[in-house]
Amino acid sequence: MKKIKYLLIVFTVSLFTYSCTDLLDNAQPTGQISESQVFGSVGGVEAFRAGMYARLNVQNYQTEYMLGPGALADELASRPTTTRYSGFAENTLGNGLSSYDDAYELINDASMIINRIPEGVLDEETLTQYRGEAFMLRAFAMHHLVRVHGYEPGMEPATGLGSGFDLGIEIRTEGVTTASEADFRPRKTNVQVYSQIKRDLLESIELLDEGDAGTEFYVTKAAAEALLARVYLYERDFANADLYASRALASTNATLATPAQVATMFDETVGNPEAIFTLDVNPTTESIGINLSLSAYTSTQWLAMVPTQTQMDLYENGDARLAWFAPCVNDVTGQAIASCMATHPGINGGADVLELQKWNAEQGSFADDIPYLRVSELYLIQSEARARGGLANPLTPLNELRANRGLAPVVPVTTDDIVNAVLEERQREFVAEGHRFFDLKRLGRTITKPAELLGGVIEDVQYTDIRILDDYPAGEIALSEALAPADSVLIQNPGY
Repeated sequence: MKKIKYLLIVFTVSLFTYSCTDLLDNAQPTGQISESQVFGSVGGVEAFRAGMYARLNVQNYQTEYMLGPGALADELASRPTTTRYSGFAENTLGNGLSSYDDAYELINDASMIINRIPEGVLDEETLTQYRGEAFMLRAFAMHHLVRVHGYEPGMEPATGLGSGFDLGIEIRTEGVTTASEADFRPRKTNVQVYSQIKRDLLESIELLDEGDAGTEFYVTKAAAEALLARVYLYERDFANADLYASRALASTNATLATPAQVATMFDETVGNPEAIFTLDVNPTTESIGINLSLSAYTSTQWLAMVPTQTQMDLYENGDARLAWFAPCVNDVTGQAIASCMATHPGINGGADVLELQKWNAEQGSFADDIPYLRVSELYLIQSEARARGGLANPLTPLNELRANRGLAPVVPVTTDDIVNAVLEERQREFVAEGHRFFDLKRLGRTITKPAELLGGVIEDVQYTDIRILDDYPAGEIALSEALAPADSVLIQNPGY
């Protein structure tokens, strides 16, 4: 019998042997068990919680999440002799960023923790903490889905196929264990989806105010506040974006990396001083491997994604972030690879083409920890929000970040100049961290493709281009058209 994929979610759980420092260690799948077995004991609940976090340990929330947006924009290019991720660099139809199935599995797990743990299984403090974590992770998954599949509220194009198109995603918050509990749902408007995301994050903040795990490897109050600041920025509520960025900075123990710390801030053996929320990946048991991992695409194996000249030209000599790049070398033969394209005079006199070593799998086994939220993002949210909202001095946080990258302050005057300075700083700071495409999209800007891409034959992507949105999964559309009530049929994105 045909059913949409969401209806096919089967209530399974991987029971885990875990420690407080590594939530995802030593996964031992046990197969399908009942809800009462899972939520009837402390161990069962803790295992299910571990499984919720483990939903992030997939390519869609690692390599694709971090590299895809840079390649869709102008940060990263597909090396000419490779084909891996070339579709992103060429902006082929249907950019593939949505992680639709993985996102709804995470949403379902989070909803189960929010709604289905019986009274008395956990002490009240622990239950409050776990529910707070789940609200934030549900919002995290929903926001990524809606920014891929829909326009931001109020940013629907005025012309073209997307004119007036305001649909977001399906909102599902109950949690299901069997197909009979699920149903067909229509896509809600982007405003409705953003409202749900904000409700979840405000609830998360309230719950985690009573206490959280206190480490970046779990959701904390600061993480929920940081994500809410990002959501408000996307929504153009600048006062609240600035407010919650400030609150997150006050809540976290993380600090801006100093110039001396920048070179190693993504080295898991050292630790990231800026990390607010990070997926902790155990290299022994959890690496997604040579074909899927971040390091395999950027520094240690395929070298499929390399920095563009557009990206490297943004960095001044003396910028501490130049330490994230190095001469492009085959890690097996030790030979230089000329097809990596981009150079920079501040690295070996500009003589070498470069690879990105931000993701370098220092732990081994192609495993990198994934920092989804960092302190530097909050500083740049403050700067942009203050400039666009006419709030406090926007240059103060921007120049504090620049000082911690070894750079002199900037002194732009007009609002547009300040916003452009912030966007350039975001591009320098968050190369290969999943921001660039979404920064251009949320501002309605044209994606200017780097000239070196296939000899400059890849065209720029206008905001009115249908490729700005990913297509909604065709199988879901077809199945809802065949089986769903008329008011719940899924509508495809314009032009697909």
